[in-house]
Amino acid sequence: MYKRLFFSLLLFSSIQMHPNEVVQRALRLELPACSTTNSIEVTRKFRERAGKKIKIKADYQAALEIIMKALKKHPEDFYAQADFAAILGDLSELFSGEIQNQMIERSKQLFEKLMQEVDNKPMSDEIFGFKNEYYFRLSQHQKQYENGVDLVNYYWQTEEWMAHGVSGYYCQGVGAAHTAKQLMIKGEIQQAKVWAQKSVVAWAQYFSYKNNYYNSYVHYALALGILGYTDEMMKALSHSADLIKKDLDYVEFKDVTDFIESMK
Repeated sequence: MYKRLFFSLLLFSSIQMHPNEVVQRALRLELPACSTTNSIEVTRKFRERAGKKIKIKADYQAALEIIMKALKKHPEDFYAQADFAAILGDLSELFSGEIQNQMIERSKQLFEKLMQEVDNKPMSDEIFGFKNEYYFRLSQHQKQYENGVDLVNYYWQTEEWMAHGVSGYYCQGVGAAHTAKQLMIKGEIQQAKVWAQKSVVAWAQYFSYKNNYYNSYVHYALALGILGYTDEMMKALSHSADLIKKDLDYVEFKDVTDFIESMK
């Protein structure tokens, strides 16, 4: 649900065919049970650096390397493990075949392990964020949407609303768009459009506060495409591409356009 500046198609193809050393190390990385007394502050600087690599350049490999450095120092940290699982899952989109399957499976397994430890953590925006990633990875998108509703309600009219509560609309937008996608695949067109409309409403709310994260426009475009607004869909994808200096052949954008085309 956490996508490389000037990334040529030739390099993209080579990564798909030849798994690199960073991914191999990630797949071999053994992680212990998390400490119940760990602090978010322990790995915050690493996690913020990784987040910038993603939000500004969509450089998931660099982000993965940073998180692995955090885990080398603090292997028991819950939040670093959660970021590792999310980034590995996102990076898998740049691969294919068996290596992609291994990355996805490792991500899911780690999320399942971490979910069992959530009850030992105090409620926070970080836990809402973890649940958002968990539901996305496990394709439980309606629960992802509901988690976003809970996040908005938890922080509504508090001093932390802008810092944390607004993210609930992001969770709703992604969850609703992918619920709609699941329904489209099953042929439940009208229900799919109901959920796509929920997504568009959530994105309108989110964009009224934050409008510079490229990934949000990818999921927004998916909802627009399901509703039949293909011109608006392409505008959203083009804006997303401009934010990270990529062209529309980038894998995340093609996933949306290919899916909408397949549903015609």
